[in-house]
Amino acid sequence: MSAGDFLALALILWSALTLLWGEGHRNAAFALGAICTGAFFAACRMSLGPEKMRHRFAILLVGLGTANAAFVLLANMPALLGGARILGWGITRQPILGGSVMATAYLTALSLGLSGKKRYFGAAAIAGAFILAMQSRGALVGAAGGTLVLLAAQPRRWRALGSIAAMAGLCTLLPYRWRQQGQNMLFARGSSHRLEIWAQSWAQIRERPLFGHGLAANLPPAPTGFPHSLYLSLLFYSGAVGLLLFAGLAAIVTIRIVRGMAEADRAWVAALWANALLAGLTDFGQITKGPGPLWFILWVPIALALSAPVHATRSRPTRGIPTHGIPTRSRRDPSCASHDTAAARWGESASASDQKSGP
Repeated sequence: MSAGDFLALALILWSALTLLWGEGHRNAAFALGAICTGAFFAACRMSLGPEKMRHRFAILLVGLGTANAAFVLLANMPALLGGARILGWGITRQPILGGSVMATAYLTALSLGLSGKKRYFGAAAIAGAFILAMQSRGALVGAAGGTLVLLAAQPRRWRALGSIAAMAGLCTLLPYRWRQQGQNMLFARGSSHRLEIWAQSWAQIRERPLFGHGLAANLPPAPTGFPHSLYLSLLFYSGAVGLLLFAGLAAIVTIRIVRGMAEADRAWVAALWANALLAGLTDFGQITKGPGPLWFILWVPIALALSAPVHATRSRPTRGIPTHGIPTRSRRDPSCASHDTAAARWGESASASDQKSGP
């Protein structure tokens, strides 16, 4: 068991233990959620190590995410044309968490497209349209951050970043109504009471700073009942101990992505990790509540970072998702091989002539 595995399981176990002294009800449901989260993390760790399994997981994630996004967009087309905020379906039904879940599918499809499989750009466009239609600013920030990570990792990063800048410039040429809807999506809702919720969360955290209020606690008097921040939620539910465990795990995951992972996996996992950390600034509650969206948003990139092999060949020129089954072409010029063959034959003939002329 690696240090990352130990911290991940310790964080899940500590979150469950807070139910022993915490507030609120439904302790059995939250305990079962922690057990399921631990089982999900362990299953991902054991199955996502081989390159073939990581590639299959990526394809499955893109396929299911794109199907969900396409179904929702088609079913809500009249509302979309009117500029209304829509809801997803299934695990993407919650506007904020649903958008962040779809961001994992979007970033995976974009990584596949950048690695050479251009047909996946279409899947990325569908998932991106879904994120825009959900109008969740946290999901938009996470997806945008992950996109920048993917583009910065490309060999021709300046061309990729220039393309993004050109697309942003073209947005100024959109019809006024569309630009007005975009501004309303970003600014009309104000802070969505986040500042008040965070102030109340901090006041509650100061009452139990070390061990927290427990997974089943509710945040009064906020109507939503939770801190709406990954980092404040860790402090509120599991105290400073939980936050330190997560900080240690996050440091190991980040170091492994930056320094330890193979180049073929690095950009993809880094983009998913950036999406989780950035979207968590303005949302997320209990990280062990499950089955739920945070399995895909948070625990999947953690498991991928800890499961991917550290040493791998750099035979692929791109830095997207590894593509299983594509043979590696030799970098040697075929003409050089013919010259080597001719030289070998000449050496054999010369050796034979030496043997005949010898004593």
